[in-house]
Amino acid sequence: TSALPIFLLLVMLLPEQRLAEGRGMERSPVGGGLQQVVAGFNRLRQEQRGMASKAAELEMEMNEHSLVIDTLKDVDQSRKCYRMVGGVLVERTVKEVLPALENNKEQLNKIIESLNLQLQTKGRELNEFREKHNIR
Repeated sequence: TSALPIFLLLVMLLPEQRLAEGRGMERSPVGGGLQQVVAGFNRLRQEQRGMASKAAELEMEMNEHSLVIDTLKDVDQSRKCYRMVGGVLVERTVKEVLPALENNKEQLNKIIESLNLQLQTKGRELNEFREKHNIR
């Protein structure tokens, strides 16, 4: 995954009105003021980080699947192998395990693609929020 830009917001300890005027930040239309704007920005940024973290975790898992699939392709199909299913180690043959691993890898790939699209959308949402509230 590509590195995601991290935006830092430094808030000085000034009264809310002076800070909003001095930095050019708008008041929230809901009436909560600067604190709600900052909280909203931090929430969006945290959601984006969570998505990026989950995408990276799933990509590592998909790479592990690829490694195991590549290893098992060269092995006799009737050979015993062990697989963790729901926290229980079960004995199977390579012939039984290989299709399941390939299916899991495909599903992981689809999830990662979907998560990356959501991540791009969240990035645009974050940038729009920054522009709307003039956050630098």
